[in-house]
Amino acid sequence: MAAVLAEGVTTDVAIQITDMAGRTIHTVNTVAVDGNLNESVNLGTIANGMYLVNVKAGNDHKVFHLVVEQ
Repeated sequence: MAAVLAEGVTTDVAIQITDMAGRTIHTVNTVAVDGNLNESVNLGTIANGMYLVNVKAGNDHKVFHLVVEQ
């Protein structure tokens, strides 16, 4: 997450989790305080597989890969 948020900055953050077919699985809007983001997502109902986590903060955008194996 450090690659998206500058230290000491408070900003709105949009998080979107999509499957590899592009379907949105989860979306949340939150706030990063002083460059720190702390958001929990319950993955208990998500099927095993690979997902993309898109994090947008202002003009910054970062994509993380997530593998779910339950």
